[in-house]
Amino acid sequence: MKSADEQQRAQIDQEWAALSVEAQNEILDGNLSARQLARAPDRGYWLRVGCAMSRMRTEALRASHANNDHDPRYRRHFRLLRARVPDLDELINQDNASTQHARWMFENWPAIESWLAELSQAQPQVAARLNHPSTIKRRFEADSKTKPQGLQKVATPLQRAESRIAELTAERDELDAELRRVKRGRDDLTEGRDWTWQDSAEDIASAWMRLRPTKAPQVASRVLEMSKTTRTAARKSRAAKRPAMEV
Repeated sequence: MKSADEQQRAQIDQEWAALSVEAQNEILDGNLSARQLARAPDRGYWLRVGCAMSRMRTEALRASHANNDHDPRYRRHFRLLRARVPDLDELINQDNASTQHARWMFENWPAIESWLAELSQAQPQVAARLNHPSTIKRRFEADSKTKPQGLQKVATPLQRAESRIAELTAERDELDAELRRVKRGRDDLTEGRDWTWQDSAEDIASAWMRLRPTKAPQVASRVLEMSKTTRTAARKSRAAKRPAMEV
């Protein structure tokens, strides 16, 4: 009989084997880029992370027959794919928002690439500093606001202030992301992101063990003890309420 770890590994291998070679390569490339981001927060690495995130989402939706990211079936398949790419999995745990913004950047790359080319002509220093996907998303959306027809494209004081804020926060975002990657002792076991109460007990336990392999067994043991204590107290309470038998 297979152990729980062996069964989990078999499920991961089965999920991975169902992917095309192209899908596997894109996801593995994103995993390698996630590792390289720790040394160089380059836009190209973020773009490949976004590609992997987009591909994993597509494959998990296909395999689960789900309609959205919140479906427990989707979450289960997505977790199995994440388990195959530990560096990307760690980046998601540390900085989930940035990985989602990286996916957005990849899925909108033709428009973003054109915008960056125009920005490089107008403000080359600003464009050169735009590496982090969260900063790129904020600046792109600010610059893409519809302007009234017939008016000159002269920036208003508010638009100039927003542009300056984006410039000043670009480096801060990259530093924050780097700090999150190296931070230790964080609480990754977040309900609603890595698991929900709608997931099966097996999937919740797998998430706990993956994120907190030392703490999870201790918590499970304590829950079991409390469960036994509660059942014993309930039995005693019911026995005390029974009427005494007449002699």
